[in-house]
Amino acid sequence: MRRALHPVDVVITAYFVIMTVIVILGGASWWFVAIGAAIVGVDWLLAWLSHARDSRGVRFLHYWYPVVAVLGAFLELKYIVPAVHNFDDRRYDLALAALDERWFGGVLELCRKAAWPPLVDALHLCYWSYFPLPIVLGIGLWRRGEFVRFRQVVTTLLCAWYLSYLGYVFVPAVGPHHVVDGPRDPAFDGWVVGGVLHKYLMFLEGTMPDAFPSGHALIAMVALLLAWKHHRTLFWWLLPIGTGLWLSTMALRYHYVVDVVGSIAVMPLAFILGKVVFERWERGNPGPPTEVRTR
Repeated sequence: MRRALHPVDVVITAYFVIMTVIVILGGASWWFVAIGAAIVGVDWLLAWLSHARDSRGVRFLHYWYPVVAVLGAFLELKYIVPAVHNFDDRRYDLALAALDERWFGGVLELCRKAAWPPLVDALHLCYWSYFPLPIVLGIGLWRRGEFVRFRQVVTTLLCAWYLSYLGYVFVPAVGPHHVVDGPRDPAFDGWVVGGVLHKYLMFLEGTMPDAFPSGHALIAMVALLLAWKHHRTLFWWLLPIGTGLWLSTMALRYHYVVDVVGSIAVMPLAFILGKVVFERWERGNPGPPTEVRTR
């Protein structure tokens, strides 16, 4: 079975093992352990089938399964974090807000002054590119048949995503728009789509503690750097969207500035972990000979 697993599968398995320990020690429902085991089990099944049959269809399912693994892990957090780490007093938000005020001054007022309606609408659209942005990069590599690069990119992206998720467990802050800003300023609703997208986001997430570190900023930076290295043409197309995504986290008041600083600090760790896992595992587990092996 070891030869069937890719570095991506190792990262998925390691994350859910860590979350299993957190769930057990934190006294959360064992259903979360079962859900994590199911996600890993399906991943391992696809890995085995892909290795045994070398079918294009099965390979596609295996290579793109991380989309399911990331979304599943994210949805779990909404219920796991309150069960293992109470944050009703919002002490983490208040601490992050205090750091923002001490280090950066009146961020809220600055954002209000810069809230030009068309720009706000554009930033809302960029904020929602959080998941599509890295998927577009994956599609670009997949269409080229560069499966090794694809595995390398996804391994690093998964390390970034899961590190941010673990951050949500240990620093459960929900963001300034829920805690310190008061009633939402209409200036942050933009002109056409901003207000609608904000309401839909609140419907999906509610008071989910996903502020520190900023996963949006982290994935934007990691995806752009990976695009620069592995798909330079696509990088130039993704650059304005990724930059807008990075800026929107603060400008729309979904994150504290220190959340973004935290994501900058986490980013090198994501690249280091991704590189170590990929190189050590890939060396002994090359893909099937039918792959185009571009490094």
